[in-house]
Amino acid sequence: MTEPIRVLHVDDDASFGELAADFLERVDDRFEVRTAHDASEGLDRITERTPDCIVSDYEMPGPDGLEFLENVREEHPDLPFILFTGKGSEEVASDAISAGATDYLQKGSDTEQYELLANRIRNVVEQNRSQSALERERSRMEFALRSTDAAVWTRDLETDEMEIHPSECPVFETSIDSFEDFLEQVHSTDRRTVEDRIRSAARSGESYSVRFRFDDGTRWGEMNGRTVSEGGDPAVQTGITRDITERVERKRRFETLTSNLPGMVYRCLNESGWPIEEVHGDVAEFTGYSADDLEADGRLWFEEVMHPEDKGETRERIRQSLRTGDSFEETYRIRTADGDVRWVRERGRGVYGPEGELEAFEGFITDVTEHREAESRLRETNRRFEAVLDTVEAAIFIKDAEGRYQLANPACRDVLGVDPGTDVTGLTDHDLFPDAVADRLREDDRRVLEEGRTIEFEETIPGTDEASTRLTLKSPLYDDAGAPIGICAVSTDISDRKRRERERRRNERRFQAMFDDPNILVGLLEPDGTVVDVNRTAMGYVDADREDVVGRPFPETPWWRPEHESALREWIDRAARGEYVEYGVEHSGSDGDTFSVEGTIMPVTDDGEAVESLIVSARETTERDRRERELERIRDRMEFALDRTDSVIWERDPGTGEITTYPDPCPVLEATITSLDDYLERVHPDHRDRLRETLGPVPDPGESRSVEVRTIPEVEAEWVRSRVRPHTDEEGTISHVVGVSRDVTAFKRRERRLERHNERFEKLASVVSHDLQSPIQAVRGRLELAADTGDQAHVEAALSAFSRLEEIRTDLIEMLRTGEVVTETEPIDVGALAEDVWDRVAAADASTLEVVSNPHLEGDPGATERLLQNLLSNAVEHADGETTVEIGRIESGFYLEDDGPGIDPEDRTRVFDPGFTTKSSGQGMGMASVRQIVDEHGWTIDITDAESLEGARFEIRT
Repeated sequence: MTEPIRVLHVDDDASFGELAADFLERVDDRFEVRTAHDASEGLDRITERTPDCIVSDYEMPGPDGLEFLENVREEHPDLPFILFTGKGSEEVASDAISAGATDYLQKGSDTEQYELLANRIRNVVEQNRSQSALERERSRMEFALRSTDAAVWTRDLETDEMEIHPSECPVFETSIDSFEDFLEQVHSTDRRTVEDRIRSAARSGESYSVRFRFDDGTRWGEMNGRTVSEGGDPAVQTGITRDITERVERKRRFETLTSNLPGMVYRCLNESGWPIEEVHGDVAEFTGYSADDLEADGRLWFEEVMHPEDKGETRERIRQSLRTGDSFEETYRIRTADGDVRWVRERGRGVYGPEGELEAFEGFITDVTEHREAESRLRETNRRFEAVLDTVEAAIFIKDAEGRYQLANPACRDVLGVDPGTDVTGLTDHDLFPDAVADRLREDDRRVLEEGRTIEFEETIPGTDEASTRLTLKSPLYDDAGAPIGICAVSTDISDRKRRERERRRNERRFQAMFDDPNILVGLLEPDGTVVDVNRTAMGYVDADREDVVGRPFPETPWWRPEHESALREWIDRAARGEYVEYGVEHSGSDGDTFSVEGTIMPVTDDGEAVESLIVSARETTERDRRERELERIRDRMEFALDRTDSVIWERDPGTGEITTYPDPCPVLEATITSLDDYLERVHPDHRDRLRETLGPVPDPGESRSVEVRTIPEVEAEWVRSRVRPHTDEEGTISHVVGVSRDVTAFKRRERRLERHNERFEKLASVVSHDLQSPIQAVRGRLELAADTGDQAHVEAALSAFSRLEEIRTDLIEMLRTGEVVTETEPIDVGALAEDVWDRVAAADASTLEVVSNPHLEGDPGATERLLQNLLSNAVEHADGETTVEIGRIESGFYLEDDGPGIDPEDRTRVFDPGFTTKSSGQGMGMASVRQIVDEHGWTIDITDAESLEGARFEIRT
């Protein structure tokens, strides 16, 4: 023993306890002694650390040594306990041994007592450790025996009694207490032979091995044993018995297989050239040579048949194996008698004499040409299999016994939430999942390892988006000794299947609800049309009982007229082929009246998509058909009217918000509108809130709402006006909301044009009123003076004032005309049009118009001509003598600039106001007319300094 011996010494005499501890540790340095002063402290010491041996006094305050012993035995029945006491008597010793003390020793007066105590401690500790080791070894042996289907036994030769381990014999599956019990388990045919062989070995003291069949005749056993002598005479037999049924069966199959394998068995002598002495088998099949050919010329195989490129290395490897006494296996090529090249595999071993010398070697040669080709195909198959494993949807993984991942395919790594290239080796579920999930998965793994069997679990695994339900099959993995080392698992996502199961249950409930619906006629048919069941509603339409129709062909039931039979049989056949069939017919009722129905025949399929039943459902549509015909007539008239307007009528379900337009698609919004969101998508973003606030809430009964909104550029109708009002049923509940939407683009344009005209007319009225006031006053004043004085000069001044009135009249007419001139547009050559206008402008003789880069644009020709006339006239009128005007192209328009005095920047914002002028004569209407023409076209006009000349520059962009 080399490991320490931990001793607990309990004695109420502290000095004696310390003295005893010192002596014991000096006697043997392996002793580690701890002391306690009473039984309670001793129990605490044991709880802290269990010693190898307890030494206790007998008489102590509180519980004495025997009571202390009883307390120890409750938790530690086998812990060595020595009663070491000063009170010596046979009664105390007897009580101690009866209470379970390991030994009893009386204290002495000299130091030899400590050596004796040390010797007792060593003995009881070694004995206890040996017994523990023996128990462990026995447990391991019994575990091994149970794992290998073997039993170890001992037979007393004098009494024929047998002891078998393990006690629950895995070989005989019954209790064996004697040699006679064993023989009863042997088949009657083999019983005498087995008994004679074993008893003969017992008498001679030999070892033996015997095979036998079990009593049931289907299993084979083998007993190997030897005789153990005592005092020179055989005393017992011991050995091991195994169930060798599988081994015998393997051998039988092997012999059968060998006898049918294509190939040859041979024996070669250990002579030069290794001549073949004997050949058996179907050698001609793959070599083209007969067995006689090879035996007659013993060296033919190694000299002619073996391929010359393989001969040297192959023979050397065989020679090396024979030299070392090893068996050999070689694969090489041969040349057949026809000259073909084939592959063979040779397995053999040497035959050695009594002195270990090589006498010959024997073996088996078989054609493996196809096998070699199959191996090549197998390697390719393995590569494909690995590719499939990498792409299979099932998650496959292996964990060790501690729950650490050792392998995970890509599908598993996806479930674990790690990147495809991440190595999960060594990670646990606690590294990958929340603790609650990881604890549950770990508990499942432990259960598989503890129970040692494959178990199927349904697990919920959290994911990035949502949790998945998985069906995981976990199996234990074992090492070569049969100890569990981990688990292997295949996990399949069954979330869809679980959803389908829930959907199936919902469908079953829905079907039952539909079957019980008092408003629907429902029937269940076989695929051939035989009635299985019908609901109460359907039976209410015919004068018959359910028993009268169940089991009959559906076309022959009272619901159907004879003229329907052919069509109905066709519908049933189509549904039986998996088609969803819709129909509409008129039935005859029990009262003789006819009623219309619309129905379906729906196939119900199994998992293999085979139709296993048909569901017929129908709803009476007599009244609905009447209403629909009436509604269709109304709709036709309404659509006829709508086709001649820019309007669309629509209705909205207040519950679902679903919108139906008439006609559809909606011609105003140029789209199919089924919801308010669809409507909003066709509306300009600035007006969507306005539309949502008006049309979103359901109006109160009797309330009407309207809204005007702009549309998106893709819609031709720029403005749409919608008006809605609710419709109520007989109970006053709003059943639907009706709306009308109209294209009001033309109206809005006219409205805007009218507003602009009104604005201009207001400005014009103000200017005209102001400008007319002075000339009129001048005429009145001059005429009064002329009348009073008779002076003709006053009359001439009055005529001059009339001339000014004529100018104002002309400008006013031009101003009014431009407000209505922009109608239709066409492409305009601006340069050519400007040159025509220039000829009519009263310019000085030396004035010029230059068209630098001829611009073109789309506009009203007449209005554009007046615009150019006003701009050119303005340039000439403001020039001091001759002038130059230039027209050219700019991006999206043209410019006109002159070399006149220009326009003060402070006046540029007022130039186009009616009545504004910087001339001593004129009324300021020409530039107002220019602005009006530009606005009517949707163009823009800006005034800047001239770039190539030195006057003003007008830039007009479309």
